[in-house]
Amino acid sequence: MQELLWYASCIYVIKKYRQDKIMELPTLAPAPITNPPQPKHKHILLISLIIVTILSLSTTIFLLLRHPGFSTLLPSNATQKGLISGTFHINGVIPNGASIIIKRINAASSSDNTTYPQNFPAVDQETWSLDDITDGKSYTVIADIIVQGKIIAQSDPIEVTAPATEQTLTINIPDAHPSGTAVISGTVKVNGYIPPGSTITIKGRIMGKDTYSTIASNIPGAISQYMNYASAIAGETYEVIGILQDSNGNQIGISPILGVTAPAMNEELSINSTAVPPATPTPTPAPTIQTTTTAPTQPSILTSTPAPTPAPAMISGSIDFNGVAPANSRIVILEKVYNSQQYQVAVDNITPQNSATWQWTGAQVGTWYDLIAVLKETQSDGTDEDIALSQTQSVATPATNVVLTINSGIYLSAPNGTISASCGNLVNNVWGGQMSYQSVPGAQSYWLEVGTSDGANDAYSSVQNDNGQSNQTASVNFNNGVTYYARYAYATTQNASQPQFSPFSTTTQFECSQ
Repeated sequence: MQELLWYASCIYVIKKYRQDKIMELPTLAPAPITNPPQPKHKHILLISLIIVTILSLSTTIFLLLRHPGFSTLLPSNATQKGLISGTFHINGVIPNGASIIIKRINAASSSDNTTYPQNFPAVDQETWSLDDITDGKSYTVIADIIVQGKIIAQSDPIEVTAPATEQTLTINIPDAHPSGTAVISGTVKVNGYIPPGSTITIKGRIMGKDTYSTIASNIPGAISQYMNYASAIAGETYEVIGILQDSNGNQIGISPILGVTAPAMNEELSINSTAVPPATPTPTPAPTIQTTTTAPTQPSILTSTPAPTPAPAMISGSIDFNGVAPANSRIVILEKVYNSQQYQVAVDNITPQNSATWQWTGAQVGTWYDLIAVLKETQSDGTDEDIALSQTQSVATPATNVVLTINSGIYLSAPNGTISASCGNLVNNVWGGQMSYQSVPGAQSYWLEVGTSDGANDAYSSVQNDNGQSNQTASVNFNNGVTYYARYAYATTQNASQPQFSPFSTTTQFECSQ
């Protein structure tokens, strides 16, 4: 009631002031010269009353805002960002004071490019991240080593769709005057059949030379072996290969060339064996004779040794999934024998998320296969549409740790619906509140974050499936007098994982106070 009286008095004073001013307006008939001027103190009194009324009204509004259970909803102008992250793999001698800058270019627009400041230390296996990119867009990313403002080395570019993690930028730093000894080490991986008595030979040569020298030999053939070149020259760049030989010294597999600058660690050579396992002969039943102490020697029942059941050959690995997965999508791995024409389904119904694992047990030992991963989306008529493909991997059976990378290229726009908060009841300085935010057409799951700073989720972070209503709700506790920030994202599949969500909405700020 008090607030209404103040409001009414304010209206009355303003109207009274306007009437007085109208009375003072000149008329078409000239005023008599003998009339004295109007007194000024009346105007001063009216102006003072207006000022007092405005101050009182402001106080009333402030008290209303402080009323328990009231929340202010102020949309933030903060731009929501995506993320691409990974590690640096640096080979060679890192100069003192070296740093790294990263360049990223939007694959769809060469004008959308950014160079990041020199705030990444030049340290092997150091992590990096880019957070001002847009989820669903594809980028080319390159890293440069900088010393005294000059680029001395550059990584090979990687192509990646945001969001993406576990990306590796490999940089070799050659030295114009290499000197001193250094080590090149890592593992040699063999895919396919490894005949008994096989050995692995490691050879290397300085980049640009014609002849390879033997670095290590007579390494027993195995799925994985350690390699170590301890007499390399620091700062020199080498080409290294691995060769698999059978017991007679015949070459049955060779790795691609690895270009690396010494020193280098955690390198990998991958060899696909061309050897074919021998056919297992069916055992011939052989008679055996048993003797007893109570009867003369008698022939026993003929017995035979059963043929051993061959162990299933397997190729296994994981999916490096970058970007957003559309609704009703899955990953299918296709296979074909190397140099043949027709692909067949090897693995179906893989969840489109990063680090999803897969295995195929229908391969034949000693056979080379081409593998490719396909992101497929099921349409309303039941047909499949191919959304994205991985690069082809050629491996021999058996094989493990085969990584197939898919950049989906799918972009979901950020939701722009309203977010509201009701504070509920205050108990022990904590409000039992509820968040409500607008549903998105076609969304199947939502991700709500509430934090005490813009973009934080220290108060609440949870994924929930769509409730079929025009608004989604969540129960959240709020500390009395604390300012909170809320935002939400959506996905087009139920129980979605992080890579499948859209960018977050703009932030809504609110507070529950008594």
